[in-house]
Amino acid sequence: MADQPRLRGPGGAVPVQRAGRALACGDLLLAGYGQRTDRRMHAVLARELDYEVVPLQTVSHRWYDLDLAVGVVEPGRTLAYCPEALDEPSRHRLRGLGLDLIEVCVEEAARFALNLVSDGTTVTMTNGAPRLAAALRERGLRVVELDTTELAKGGGGVRCTALTLDNPLPAAA
Repeated sequence: MADQPRLRGPGGAVPVQRAGRALACGDLLLAGYGQRTDRRMHAVLARELDYEVVPLQTVSHRWYDLDLAVGVVEPGRTLAYCPEALDEPSRHRLRGLGLDLIEVCVEEAARFALNLVSDGTTVTMTNGAPRLAAALRERGLRVVELDTTELAKGGGGVRCTALTLDNPLPAAA
């Protein structure tokens, strides 16, 4: 983590990765840790962004960013995730959120299937994940599948090419 960006948090400067480590989902901020981000940053995120932070730990360097293990399909309603990419307490937290959860197999998740962009109506994702694409279509969503072969060579997918600006702010308390 020495080469990672560092922000001042509880106990001093701690490493934090950029957008791939935190996913806005309605009033929740799904925040990854374990590979590139120190969990101590979650308190800073909660305070500064006024979200309820849901900490999720990925289990290996294969899942170096949270958006490889979890995809927000419909903010506040539906998530897709790879159970094998998260530790048991994180899987338990996700199941306790009351959201519709779509399980994605390791093979599809490893092809960047969860590194997707969705506005709650249209999901733009990599091709090569037919089971996830079918599950999304069964829920009435429009699915756009793209060839991301060149992006994958650099360790990225569809979400890596997007700057999401339209996530609504959390509801006022």
